[in-house]
Amino acid sequence: RRQTTPPTFTTMTETSNSNGADEPLFDFRDEKQKQNFFYSVLWILVTLFFVFPLASFLSPFWLILQIFEPFLPVLREATSFMDKFMTWPRKMGLAIYESRETFPNPLEETPTSS
Repeated sequence: RRQTTPPTFTTMTETSNSNGADEPLFDFRDEKQKQNFFYSVLWILVTLFFVFPLASFLSPFWLILQIFEPFLPVLREATSFMDKFMTWPRKMGLAIYESRETFPNPLEETPTSS
């Protein structure tokens, strides 16, 4: 019977550098990393407790209005407005990933990369 050693996993707080020593993932002595971590946590909380519930509330109305949009052009503006809030979680995810300091406004147009 072959004996194997269990794999070792690094925790979220530690990683191995090139010489095998463990170092923290976040160095909270660095003010910029502290600030970035704070903004990431803040955007996660805003997303979970405000953005997701708002998008979930609007989604059935948005779906129903999509049906009538082709023959009631006045609804196009309403669905476009709701669409900005439906895609707001994507902007929040990007803000979380990039640790942005500015609030991701759903009504601002984001530049598209071509």
